[in-house]
Amino acid sequence: MKKIALLSTLIICSLFAHSQNGIEITFKRASQLQGSAAKINISFLDQEITLRNGENETRWIPLESTTSITVLAKSLGGKETFTLDATPNSQYTIEVGFALVGLYIRLADSIIGATTELDTTENKGNEWNSKLKVNRNNGSLSFKAETMHSSESIRQEWLKKGGKISYNSTMLNGTFFSLNQEDYGKINGFGGGISLFYNYINLKIPEYKPGITSWNSFNKGFGIDLLMYNTKFSMEEELFSTEVSTLNINMMLTFDLGWTVAFGKFKAEDHWIGVALLAKYRPSISLVQGTSTVNIISNSEFIPSSETTSKVDPSVSFNPGGFGFDLQLSNFYATMNQLAPKPTVKFTFFVLPPIGDNPLFISVGLGVLMYKN
Repeated sequence: MKKIALLSTLIICSLFAHSQNGIEITFKRASQLQGSAAKINISFLDQEITLRNGENETRWIPLESTTSITVLAKSLGGKETFTLDATPNSQYTIEVGFALVGLYIRLADSIIGATTELDTTENKGNEWNSKLKVNRNNGSLSFKAETMHSSESIRQEWLKKGGKISYNSTMLNGTFFSLNQEDYGKINGFGGGISLFYNYINLKIPEYKPGITSWNSFNKGFGIDLLMYNTKFSMEEELFSTEVSTLNINMMLTFDLGWTVAFGKFKAEDHWIGVALLAKYRPSISLVQGTSTVNIISNSEFIPSSETTSKVDPSVSFNPGGFGFDLQLSNFYATMNQLAPKPTVKFTFFVLPPIGDNPLFISVGLGVLMYKN
């Protein structure tokens, strides 16, 4: 029933998307050590947002005409204001944070007049967050719906106690494209794939006490990506026609090893900041194989019809990868959100219409990430 509701929402939203005007504003809290324990409160147009160190939040605001919007940021007794001259159907990123002179707020990025976007979230009880975008430049339409998986409670309990935990992610996707080529006629292609990933983490959480504390984690995992796609096209000549069909199979096996050690101190019982060293190693093995079939259909008695199938010998390659290191000034939860992402269920849909030189392109994806003890 949830899938049917999502598809129904997509159809309804596609009918009304061009009549909805508005702006997307993303408020970005800079990741930094100075002032990281303090919250920053943001208010604009009767809306309130609170950001911790490194957090982001996006809001969709209906807007019919160019308007000046005053944004107020407050923290630690100080405040700063910023005036945004907002144009409908645009996207803005506003950054807040602490500099040596105190609190700051600034426009970090903007995309003017490119998209129309409609927040289609309706059922808050099921916690589905959905979003539809229509690009006026190429006519493309994209839809994304996402909800938190119930295993988030397992992850939160693990973040308090530490120990061992595992998570796995599964992503299914399918694509179709069609393109008219002057020399080859119509080229059609379709395919799909599956991505599986398993990760195991052993975490030693920081102990709440005065002074310097430390924590560390070790993770290991592996993933499999399998993609199959088929392409067909035909060529018409005076005496014969040719149909060509190709099938390609790509598979990649990836291994993941990582270790994190961090030193710092508590600013509050639920807020640890410090320095984290992340080390990681990610080798991979890839396999490529394919077949090609050429079918000649003759319209003349002098040219025989034929069908030929050839196979591409399997190609296996190993990428030893390399060790990577990253040193971060961060807090405990921001670092762990990188190592152990929040569990979600996600549905995506994208279509690019054959306007101008664009091919018809359709893509659908469904994925889930969940935790187990």
